[in-house]
Amino acid sequence: MLPHNPIDIVAEQTDAAAKTTNALQTALQELLDQRETVRTERAVVLADQHALDRDTHTLLERPLERLQDRLDDWTRAADQARAQLDETDQPALPEVPDEPTVADVRQYAAVLTTMTSLLGEKLVELATTATERASAAENRLGEHAAALADIDAPTDLTTPGSLHPLVRAATQASDEAERQSCEQRKAQDLIKPAADLDLAIAAGEARYEALEVLRRELVDAKFLGHLTMLRTRALLGVASDLLGQMSDGRFGFADDFDIISRTSGVVHHPNRLSGGEKFMASLALALAELHSRSGPTLGSLFLDEGFAALDATALDLALEVLRAQAGGDRLVMVISHLHAVAEAVDDVLWVERTAGGSSARWLTPTERDDMAQDNLASGLHSQAR
Repeated sequence: MLPHNPIDIVAEQTDAAAKTTNALQTALQELLDQRETVRTERAVVLADQHALDRDTHTLLERPLERLQDRLDDWTRAADQARAQLDETDQPALPEVPDEPTVADVRQYAAVLTTMTSLLGEKLVELATTATERASAAENRLGEHAAALADIDAPTDLTTPGSLHPLVRAATQASDEAERQSCEQRKAQDLIKPAADLDLAIAAGEARYEALEVLRRELVDAKFLGHLTMLRTRALLGVASDLLGQMSDGRFGFADDFDIISRTSGVVHHPNRLSGGEKFMASLALALAELHSRSGPTLGSLFLDEGFAALDATALDLALEVLRAQAGGDRLVMVISHLHAVAEAVDDVLWVERTAGGSSARWLTPTERDDMAQDNLASGLHSQAR
């Protein structure tokens, strides 16, 4: 209402602003008075509402809850009566709503009254029928008591506890019959196991007799000698094949470790072989043990020299057999001064004597091939001279 610059404000503007402010303050005071009046009226209304809620709970809700609890008890009693009467074909009682009104409770009580009246009539009929049946049962008990006059039994079966001894006797007889039946079933179940046991005993006796025969045969080690002979023949057959490969098919082993000439069929003692041929025979026997797959086996084979007694052809054949048998889980180590032997194996440990002593080192494949080439060149040069 006033200019922003105080210098521009005049008296008329100040008076007008004061009047407007006074009017607004008066209106604001009236609104505050009205708010206090409304608060007072609201407090009165809330107090009335609380009083009304208490009256509603005291005069309506609590009596209705007690009535509902009694109706529930009434309903459970009616359900029990229906269960006893086996009235499952009758319509079930209606369910009371979760928040029933007075009209709902009145209607539910009317339906429940009608159904309980019907159940009462049927209970009376059932009681009458039960009374008649009890009278008839009492008459039959009298007749049974007369029939039991010749045994030690109560004459009046209608007295309390008179049937207890008879019931106990009947129960004991039934239990004894059940026990005897159970024993009979157990005996029947044991028939097949007993028959199987008889068969097992017969089989065991036969096996025992066979083992007894085997025991008598093993007393003087005949069986073990037979097994040893079979293994020896098998290894000798392998050695004979290996000797044939190393001798270019000329020699083999006979059954008694003699040497057989494959070309003529003549058998002679190993002492008749030359030094190189004896080495090949010994090598074949050693490789046969290395080749064995059953019983104790040799995992490794060490050969110290012996190849010098072989000519070039026999040396090549022997080295070829060695290469075929080595490998896998079998180890063959050869000690030799022949370069041809070093050329035929994969891993070469070169041992050299020097002025300071002996030294050993593994040759690389290139060094091994160079050594073989130098050996070949040296041999050609010596032949040329």
